[in-house]
Amino acid sequence: MPQPGAELGGFIIRDYTPPEKKKLDRAVVVKMTYKITAYATGTLEIPPLPVIVQAPGGLVTGLWAEGVQVRVVPISNPDDLEIRDVKPPVLIPINWRPYYLFGGIALGLVILAAGVLLYLYRWRPRPEELPAPVKPAHELFYEELQALLALKLIEAGEFEAFYTKLSEIARRYLALRYRIYALECTTTEILDRLRDKSLEMRAFSRIQWLLEETDLVKFAQHLPAEGERKEIAGKAKELVDWTREADLLPMGVADAPPPAPEMRASA
Repeated sequence: MPQPGAELGGFIIRDYTPPEKKKLDRAVVVKMTYKITAYATGTLEIPPLPVIVQAPGGLVTGLWAEGVQVRVVPISNPDDLEIRDVKPPVLIPINWRPYYLFGGIALGLVILAAGVLLYLYRWRPRPEELPAPVKPAHELFYEELQALLALKLIEAGEFEAFYTKLSEIARRYLALRYRIYALECTTTEILDRLRDKSLEMRAFSRIQWLLEETDLVKFAQHLPAEGERKEIAGKAKELVDWTREADLLPMGVADAPPPAPEMRASA
């Protein structure tokens, strides 16, 4: 389903409510409410939306919902939108003597405080402190993925929670690794920003597959197959193995860093 910020014909999606399921006699109705905005008046059309249907046997088909025409009219009176001239400024005489007095007192206090702090700073012993090392993006990803697998969400049947958290971890890695804004962006926006990063084709294809797969579970209520649930964590880690930045080694050390521990989600 379209995400907030996407265009919907002549409208822009601002927000939506989570899907609501209602069981009927022989069907299940899934309702999603969108809040849309239009910046043009007249008769606008909400285009037909694709609907992905997956049968119990695994067969996936596509349907198209009907388009809807909406008449948009202005809600403001054009006369109220006329910009009026600004009134001329009114000059108020200012008595500067109190400001000079309090300003001088404040300046004297600042100079006194600065002198005391400088004296204490010069005579205070300075312990040598090393800055805390910043972890590379791939190490943060491995740690967060290991913590996610420890929650055993797949075993508990909470597939949407697992895929949502995995999408967040992957987007944070891409943001740190390639210096792009990815956490609040759509999949299309992330892929557009990665096209000029000189990625290998297999890495770009794996990123596109991972983001689209997690989007299907988060927004389209897609239920992944058992084999896909087992492999998605390993494929995400493999993507990071392909694209991780090289570790900084001492001079003369040519050995590559050892690979990260294998991670795998069980069904």
